[in-house]
Amino acid sequence: MSLLCEAIGMCLIVTSSVFLGLTIYARYADCDPLLNHKITKNDELVSYYVMDIAGNIPGLSGLFMAAMVSAAISTISSSLNSISGVIYKDYISKFSRRQFTEKSAVFILKLIVVIEGVLSTSLVLIIEHLGQVVPLSISLSGMVNGPLLGLFTLGVLFPKINAKSAFYGGICGLICISFIALPAYYYKYHHLFVFPTKSFSVEGCLLNLSIANTSNILFGVNSSTPVTFGTNDTLNTSTWKPFFLFRISYYYYCLIGAVATIITALIINRVVNRNGSSAKRVLISPVCHFLLPEVAEPDAQALETFIKARKDEEN
Repeated sequence: MSLLCEAIGMCLIVTSSVFLGLTIYARYADCDPLLNHKITKNDELVSYYVMDIAGNIPGLSGLFMAAMVSAAISTISSSLNSISGVIYKDYISKFSRRQFTEKSAVFILKLIVVIEGVLSTSLVLIIEHLGQVVPLSISLSGMVNGPLLGLFTLGVLFPKINAKSAFYGGICGLICISFIALPAYYYKYHHLFVFPTKSFSVEGCLLNLSIANTSNILFGVNSSTPVTFGTNDTLNTSTWKPFFLFRISYYYYCLIGAVATIITALIINRVVNRNGSSAKRVLISPVCHFLLPEVAEPDAQALETFIKARKDEEN
């Protein structure tokens, strides 16, 4: 039920985002604010759109910005608390020889959150030079979530996979997708290739501008020549293109990482765990029960009856 509710919520969020993007494109297709020097990068487009259509309504644009900031702060605060708990539980408390009191544990957790906050704030100085935020975020999350999805898939669908095979498969999947994503981002950062975009222009902006302003916006291009941008940009003057793996869209990074993890783990498991035992039937998805050996296992009701009988004998 939780997974179903999350799936419905994510569908609504993605659908709303897509329609918002189409609405913004329809408004600025012939008067791009980036080319018109109204904004400095595409990450400012949504805020500019809200100010453009609702700037004359007192308080509405401020309410929108407050909602964006509050949503970001809420996500960041929960993430920092979660990471702090994981670091303390899995590393500090496990490898430390001393026993921490509750007061000391709370202090350590708060200290970890402070350190994480400082590091996260410092990373802003680096991220602002790495291009647009959304492609960068999707690329990094895809590199991590792909092998993680592969690990969960191995545990649910493949009964004979063991922990070491899954672990090394996850490492290989991470290396594989990093080999694709990092060079691809290097090529994109140096503008050696771009993903095709929908065409846009500044012709709609020229209707109310003088010839002098028109020449400034068009960077010296003759105003009688239609100016359009998109798939036929100036970057296409070079015929050289990177290897096709480095031109794959970052939306496929998660899928590639998951597939690489699953395939590598299955190969490793086939070599090192040829005669390994299978997991219990209740731990495997019903769609893969045909992979299990035909061994009669007690169902849940029989197991419950057995446990109850053992308790009665002990009493």
